[in-house]
Amino acid sequence: MKIKTQESFPAAHFVQTADEDSPCRRLHGHTWKVIVEIEGQVQPDGMVIDFRDIKTLIKQLDHKTLLPGEDEDVYFQELGNNYMITVGDTKIYSIPTEDCKILPIKAVTAENLAEYFLKVMTEDFFVGNEITVQVWESENSFAEASSI
Repeated sequence: MKIKTQESFPAAHFVQTADEDSPCRRLHGHTWKVIVEIEGQVQPDGMVIDFRDIKTLIKQLDHKTLLPGEDEDVYFQELGNNYMITVGDTKIYSIPTEDCKILPIKAVTAENLAEYFLKVMTEDFFVGNEITVQVWESENSFAEASSI
């Protein structure tokens, strides 16, 4: 059985690893769209998986500033209720911690977000199922990761 669901969420990010002249290096936002397709066996409850599990994972990033936790050029310091975020040697942001999500990735890109979602889904709650994740950053641009 194959199932598919999609969820959207607005979030801000920057891509420190982009070329020096790229506008992607600036803090900006997208309404990201995530499409998840899972192939697996129907369980005794009548579902392959509960769609709510996928939506809960995706909604953790909703209205957040997404930050690359594995980029050596991005440094985080918690000051009270804010993160002081130093990017390279030129930018410093102060953003409330509740408005941030630090992800275990090197750069917040559609490619890395697709891999992140796939890894969490395959390791945490959809073990043994074939999963494909698409992350769309615009109407025309997406990345896809698959366990197949």
